[in-house]
Amino acid sequence: MVNGELHFTNPDTYFDDVKRIFDMNEKELDEWESLIGFRSLRSIINDAHDAAGELTTADQIPAWKEKYRDVVSIEDSTVTAIIQDGYYQTIANRMGEYMIGDTYVKVLADRTLMILDGDRSRLGEALEMDQSDFDKGILVIDNGSTYEIELRTSCGSNQTQSGVSQNGNRKAHLKMNIREESSGGLSKTIVVIDQYGEKKGLFWRKYNTQHQLENVNYEAYDNNNVLVTRPLDYGHLVLIEVKDFRTIFSFDDLTLSNYYTITPKWESVKGRATTRGTQIGNGLRFAVGALRIALKRLVTVILLPRLNDNRIKTLNVPLR
Repeated sequence: MVNGELHFTNPDTYFDDVKRIFDMNEKELDEWESLIGFRSLRSIINDAHDAAGELTTADQIPAWKEKYRDVVSIEDSTVTAIIQDGYYQTIANRMGEYMIGDTYVKVLADRTLMILDGDRSRLGEALEMDQSDFDKGILVIDNGSTYEIELRTSCGSNQTQSGVSQNGNRKAHLKMNIREESSGGLSKTIVVIDQYGEKKGLFWRKYNTQHQLENVNYEAYDNNNVLVTRPLDYGHLVLIEVKDFRTIFSFDDLTLSNYYTITPKWESVKGRATTRGTQIGNGLRFAVGALRIALKRLVTVILLPRLNDNRIKTLNVPLR
């Protein structure tokens, strides 16, 4: 960690280093950041959600907006991160920056810029680019468009599918994103699954709760244009209370970044997420076929017990 940024000193171990970071749950990430003196974009966004939960009158809102205007905005009465990709929120600082070897990385809302020689004076040039130019030594990675899918709608994007289900003043969210992961020299395809719950105050905002994920599976095309399918459905039960729970799966299509030329895309996606909210579980389930999404409000109420033993973290359940 240098000047408030994470510096991954060895590009050859970057993927392994990131995997170790994402193997930590949110509470462990908080402890790790405190230990090394780092404040991630994820932590600042969580602060914004917590502060939003403490707002009680409208005259308090302007000061809150001013304090966090660079990381969140209010959209449809919801506290919304400007950079929504949870992968980058975890490893970037408040400015959306980190380093991999000599490579300078700048994360934006819609794309990520990688300047391979680390010359930050070239950021203005990179900001004008919407695709990679290897002769210039600048990579542009599409973060994937995100659409929040309401119940009984049929739309989405090739790279991101997301759903939301509401039960009173609680919401459960599930988002699945497929995209390129790059060290600057090598790239591969990853799937990022984000779960989180929201509750209503003056605004909808994230809160600490328990999470359950069930029946997750997908078919997706990787950079080799090969259709990849999980052999078994995936699920887990998170017994500690956290705002977000994130799961990452990597594909076996590692290649030089200049040969990563096919944008990965979904063929089909399914999954079900549940949060524990005021004694009633809020569930959502979605399935995508030919890039079409359908959500159903769950009839079954799922109760997740409140446990005080924080040593219990996650139960990974392969669902057949």
